[in-house]
Amino acid sequence: DNILHQIDLVEKKGIKEIVLTGIHIGQWGLEFNLSLIDLLKKIETTKIPRYRLGSLYVNELDDTIIDFLSNSTKFCPHFHLSLQSLCDKTLSNMNRNYDSKSALKTIDKLHKKFKNPYLGCDIIVGFPLETDEDFNITYNNLKQAKLSSIHCFPYSRREKTPAFDLPQVQDSIKTKRVEKIIELSKDLHKNFLLRNKNTIQEVLIEKKSKKTNLYSATTRNYIKIHI
Repeated sequence: DNILHQIDLVEKKGIKEIVLTGIHIGQWGLEFNLSLIDLLKKIETTKIPRYRLGSLYVNELDDTIIDFLSNSTKFCPHFHLSLQSLCDKTLSNMNRNYDSKSALKTIDKLHKKFKNPYLGCDIIVGFPLETDEDFNITYNNLKQAKLSSIHCFPYSRREKTPAFDLPQVQDSIKTKRVEKIIELSKDLHKNFLLRNKNTIQEVLIEKKSKKTNLYSATTRNYIKIHI
């Protein structure tokens, strides 16, 4: 009720798009016997024209929610997946409860169910015990997944965490791995934009630039444009 009330308030102010964000939004509602899809069904009945979802764990995107979102007229096909790695050994060391095969299968479903969806993700490189071979497995799987962009950052050691006492990867190696993923992300994003070239898109106009006299706007699948 609180969320729906907030949506009603912002919609009356003329706001056209909202983002649902938070920690583990895929598990929203469990404490009161509801699920995220229950909330989304309610949002579909509001007057807000567009909504996005914040970061989701890939194992929280089951067939039910993918089918629901693919049939929505309000949902913007823009996913940010909290992957962290696409190497099974590294995922296991991170205590993630999914593997690379299931993650890639879900990503493939998103490609098939949505037209040119924006698929971003988070990747940590240099996690303790990650070898060159492990990193290359993640790199090649990311390439295969045809994502739209990758947010990559090096593992940062934290006291009182299980990984703190594991053998650490050298900072110089982490830096090289980050650079390699960033270059891949640039190529993937370029290809994503090319797939959208010459398509007709509905955009949300945001603000006018005093310097260029152009308006900045965003497509439903999260392409920033100027008109």
